[in-house]
Amino acid sequence: RLKEIFLRLRFAVEAAAEARIPLCLCGEGAAQPALAEAYARLGVRAFSLPARELLEVKEYLMGVTL
Repeated sequence: RLKEIFLRLRFAVEAAAEARIPLCLCGEGAAQPALAEAYARLGVRAFSLPARELLEVKEYLMGVTL
């Protein structure tokens, strides 16, 4: 099931890029550093997450090479 979700998300990211439409991922999933990394690897470059999680996710992603 998770694989299917990521395939659909990749499709959305590619379609948004092709149409030059900004794409932002919102929700608790973006607040989990490992999931935020997975989303970034799919091409998501904008996230909306709870302020209390921002610093942890930012620091985690700054240490990741995409």
